[in-house]
Amino acid sequence: MDVQVLGAANEVGRSGFLVNCNGTKLLLDYGVMFGKRGSPPQYPLHVKPKDLDAIIITHAHLDHSGNVPSLFVSGNTDVYATPPTFDLSKLLINDMLKIEKNSHPFDLPELNNMMKNAKEIGFKQKVTKGNATFEFRESGHVIGGSTVLVESEKKKLFYTGDIKTSGSRMLREMDTDIGEIDLLITESTYAKTEQIPRKTSEDQLIEFANEVMDR
Repeated sequence: MDVQVLGAANEVGRSGFLVNCNGTKLLLDYGVMFGKRGSPPQYPLHVKPKDLDAIIITHAHLDHSGNVPSLFVSGNTDVYATPPTFDLSKLLINDMLKIEKNSHPFDLPELNNMMKNAKEIGFKQKVTKGNATFEFRESGHVIGGSTVLVESEKKKLFYTGDIKTSGSRMLREMDTDIGEIDLLITESTYAKTEQIPRKTSEDQLIEFANEVMDR
């Protein structure tokens, strides 16, 4: 099992990881990084669509899904995600194209082609592609958001995408019942920061809202 990092190494955005399982190639996410005002967007390293056996999208946020349609300019392959991820990805990418006209290497026809190749799967539903098997687990990040567990030749890779370990009012915490793994690919955006407890944040928001209404 070989892994090539296409983006999101020492940076936030344009996530993309190519996993080669003895000839079976799985692309984990393929996002976009938005530059500062006036700067062009950045994308993961290029991959040839014809070389891919499957594209796997963990969730709809554009830094993970935003560049997937570019793979349908000159080719087709199966794209796997949960139903909410497909619904939200289509909306967000469509909105991105409207706002940033002519800024991306694809347009609505490629987005529509991506959706035609969509393969909806649920959590813990195993999919076999060539020498590899993969499944989604709940990430706790957004509706439909997933982590990915890949197995091939008695090796296990766990890709977290974006995760939330404490859960929320809407979503359960990430599913960590995955057993032993051989390789972990994880996000670390807030690894060195201390997050405000959810209850404290909610109380502060309510207090601020009441102050505004009392003015």
